[in-house]
This record gives sequence, C-alpha cells and structure tokens, in this order.
Amino acid sequence: MKRSLILRRIALLLLGASWVQANTDGVEVICGQEYVGDVTGPLMYNPNPWNHKSPDGGFSCMRVDNSTPAYDATWNWGANIQDVHAFPYVRFGSVDLPMRLSSIRSIHLSTDWIMTAGSISEFPRVFTKSIWSKNKSKLEKNNIQANAAWDFFLDNDRNKTLYPQVAAIEFMVWLGSVGDPWWLGRLNSTILSNITLGDAEFSLYYGRNSGGTHVFTAVPRDGEDILSIDQDFYPLLEFILKQAHKHPEIPDDLPRDPYLGIVEFGTETWYSDGNATFTAANFGMKLDGDVESNGSNSSDNNSTSENGGGSSDGDDDSAAVTLDVLPVFIYTTAVMLIVGALW
Repeated sequence: MKRSLILRRIALLLLGASWVQANTDGVEVICGQEYVGDVTGPLMYNPNPWNHKSPDGGFSCMRVDNSTPAYDATWNWGANIQDVHAFPYVRFGSVDLPMRLSSIRSIHLSTDWIMTAGSISEFPRVFTKSIWSKNKSKLEKNNIQANAAWDFFLDNDRNKTLYPQVAAIEFMVWLGSVGDPWWLGRLNSTILSNITLGDAEFSLYYGRNSGGTHVFTAVPRDGEDILSIDQDFYPLLEFILKQAHKHPEIPDDLPRDPYLGIVEFGTETWYSDGNATFTAANFGMKLDGDVESNGSNSSDNNSTSENGGGSSDGDDDSAAVTLDVLPVFIYTTAVMLIVGALW
C-alpha cells in the first residue's frame, strides 16, 4: 500500500516541470486520501479515490495552489468504465453551515474549469471555448469519461449533512462532461423541471442510488458545457423545498426542509486510456441566510479566501515521500519501476 502510493506520487511529479516544482513554489501535491486545508476552514482539497473496487493501477492526485485559488487533479482509471472511481474536489466551508434550506436567501457560487489529456505543463490556465474544443477532441480519443460537477449534501440531521455516505439527499449540478457518463434518472428520461440560472438552463432529474440516497442531478438542457459560472444556485436547491413533494416519482421519505451541509466542486472520474487532468480555478462561495445558532448571518468564502492548512494522510502513511527528499538512487530506481509498470 505504501509502496503503491509512493510510486503513484512520483509518477505524477515526473509528468511535468510544474509538478516537480510544486514544493519549491509553495504549491502542494497530494494523492490518495491526503488533503490540504481543514474541514472547518474556508477551502479543503481531496483527491478522493473512494471506490474500493477501483483498479490497482489507477490513481488520483492533485496539485493545489491556494493563491489563485486553483487545483489540477490528474487521474487514471483504466478499467471498470461503469463505475465512478474518484471525485477530486474542493470543499467550501462556512461557519453558517449546515443551514436549513428555508433559511437560505442565496448561495452564490463561481468557478472556471477545463480538462486536459495528460497533465498540465504550461501556465497560466486557459478556460476558453476554443481551447476546450481542442482538448475535448483529444480526451474523447483517449476514451475519457468524466464530468465537472457541483455536489451538495442535505439531511434533516445537521450532523449527517457532513457525511456523504449517510446524508439523505445528494444534489449534483453538472457543468459539463466528456464521454457518455450517466446520471441517476437519465434512463427513464423523466425531467422534473427546467430551471434557469443566468444564461444557462438546467434539466433536473431524480433517482435513488444503491444506498437509498435521494439523488437530484441538474444537467445543461442544451447539452453545452459551461466552462465558467458565477450565479446564485439557490433556485436549484429551492426545488427540494417547494416542488419536489408534488412529483409522484419522488418518495414520501424525502426530507421537506433539510439542512445543507457539504458544498463541493470537482470531477467524477469513470475511465481513461491515459492520464487526464481536471483543472478548476477562481472558485468561491458566498452564502447569505438566517443562522440558528450564532450571531452571524452571512459568510464570504470567495476567490481571495486564504487558509493555512497543511496536508495529512487519511491512511496515516508516513512514507508518502516527495521528490525533493528522495536520494538520487531511489529516484533512479523509481523511474525504472514506473517505466516498467506503465510501458
């Protein structure tokens, strides 16, 4: 386990100069269940390879730059295209969360994103439609299957909103995708509603996953990828509060006025014939609402937010060695092992 994590991390550091220089530039590289930031801070990052059925040769790593803020999540899963293997994300914290949906006045979210075949080697990051058109063509040739999505978790129990595996509701907002990834509710083609955010219109679907979670998924109605968004997302979440119980497809056990807890932006990663990189930058959250338990009624975790979070390993793996502390002979051996494993 430790050897595998070390090799995966070195492999990513060898992909480009930007990764090799991460430690000297004050930018952190994390892999597996490592994270940057704190669960109580404004921003937390996690490569989040959560699926225990994922192929042994796959990986999920992130290059985190909080000065922008931005992250580049490089991943590779060469088997089991039907499964989501990881959801690398940035999580947005607030002293006011969890908060009842009925207490929220607005939840303004912003981000830019793009995907690239291979790894990022040149900066600054570019999020134009012309670049995306070229990138997407290359990604599709590599059979990449992934999306770009906001992810929210809700429950009647405040504490459960902070644990995705037990929260009663998951609400996803897809901004785009590569390949042909499926969302819950797509099979029966039942659209609950069409909801407009700014210039974009989303179609809303519903389904339940294998754990019984109520899953709402909003996807762009016209099928166009939305590379940049800066909007109040409350009109989407408000559907749960005001409209969901009117639909016969939705069971009666759906909470009527749940708390919103987790807010994340990332990419669900299904499959790739080679390394792929998801990049997000200039993201932020501004939450406004009435708080039950403290004197604050708004929080602003915008693109100027800073945190001093270090990284820690969810597996308590003290052997997660970075490139700058490896002796030369270990570095050479690692390169040979990687070449042998990948080629």
